Amino acid sequence: MLNRLLGKLYGKKSQDTPKSPPAEAETTAPSASAEGDAPVEIDGLIQPSVGTDVPTAGAATEPPTPPSRATGAPASETSPAGAEEQPREEGEGSIDTAALEAQIAEAIKTIYDPEIPVNIYELGLIYSIKVEPSGMARVVMTLTAPNCPAAGILPGQVESQARSVDGVYDVDLDLTFEPPWTIERMSDAAKLELGML
Repeated sequence: MLNRLLGKLYGKKSQDTPKSPPAEAETTAPSASAEGDAPVEIDGLIQPSVGTDVPTAGAATEPPTPPSRATGAPASETSPAGAEEQPREEGEGSIDTAALEAQIAEAIKTIYDPEIPVNIYELGLIYSIKVEPSGMARVVMTLTAPNCPAAGILPGQVESQARSVDGVYDVDLDLTFEPPWTIERMSDAAKLELGML
């Protein structure tokens, strides 16, 4: 009787003793980095962490507009080609051609014929002086005779003096003997200087 009671008692205790739950399989849960931006690996696949921007598949991406070499701004914001001011060419612009012609005449009056004490302008050796709006000066001159000893000197001096005038950028000198020079081409001042009046 005692043995039966003891058997029941011990049997009940064994039934009342809770079974320890089976040890759970240790699973290594991926831990996100403190920054929240490191990728983690789950089941062999790398997954981005929360907050990471992932481009949508098939989404079109626009390439950035290349900057302008000169300003560094996008090409679309730069001024159109040819908008820059072009440099002015030499001799270009509005000039007083009549004033330049008078200045050239005064410069030529400093040149004298070696055989005559009168400047070549008053002698009538300068047939014409013409200045174009571009600044080109065209001078037509002659000599007292084709075999004049100063033939190799005077034309170069005339061109040099005309070119020295401010506003003249080039000179076209034409030496001619048609019509030939005569005393009638001399000015009154020259004739007076030579005692012809």
